[in-house]
Amino acid sequence: MILSLPHDCILLIVNFLITPYKNVRHRRNLKNWKNTPTNSVIRNYWELDTSLKNNMWRLPSFISIIPLLQVSNGTKEIFSSDDIWTYIYEHEFRNSKPFKRRPLNVYKKTISKSKEIIKKRYHPIIEYGEKQIILIKEELKKNLTQIHLIDKSLLVTTVRDKGVGSSYWWYENIVQYNIDDYINSIHQVRSLHIELPKGFIEPYSSTPLETPRRTSLHRIEQIRGYYKRYSERAMKQLHHMTIDIIMAKKTYSNCDS
Repeated sequence: MILSLPHDCILLIVNFLITPYKNVRHRRNLKNWKNTPTNSVIRNYWELDTSLKNNMWRLPSFISIIPLLQVSNGTKEIFSSDDIWTYIYEHEFRNSKPFKRRPLNVYKKTISKSKEIIKKRYHPIIEYGEKQIILIKEELKKNLTQIHLIDKSLLVTTVRDKGVGSSYWWYENIVQYNIDDYINSIHQVRSLHIELPKGFIEPYSSTPLETPRRTSLHRIEQIRGYYKRYSERAMKQLHHMTIDIIMAKKTYSNCDS
């Protein structure tokens, strides 16, 4: 039936299919797919869940035409014609301004131009994500180093006091000792302070200690807990960001095919 329609009717169908649905609420919040992302959009991209990352932008309007190319040979012949794709190109990229001289292979030209736009979108996103991963790794290394320094200080204190382990239940290395020896040593007097070594960095500080500092066990527990929480959070963030960058690079590389 569609094969018998006049050319003007075919153009009306195409115009209907490529006109955005401005009254649909969730579409109003989507970014124009042709816009280069701003710094705020790039930051927001990495704060979204993975399922939402690819739904930040409107799809190109001509996407709705692609399925018609696969319905039958007749619809493919109609909707793959230069007339149709010249109309689509003018609508999408020339603000409906007609060509003075129609270019050849308009369909390929439309697809190629669209891929270049998508590549320009993902390039700054991938670049920002890779820089963030470097920063997160540096912060993770700092946090794990402080945990290591605390554990070494606890072991030094344990040996000095001739005890078997820290008197605090949270000390994770207690499992390596004989439990009977530990129970028998509970009555022994423990040091209530730990000496943090030179170079240790306390939370919310970027300046390493210039000299060793004695710190209470209670404070040590708080500091170690702080660095442990942030290390676990950083490792989860690294995991998710690495996967998201792989997916973004896949989309980017698909634009070259």
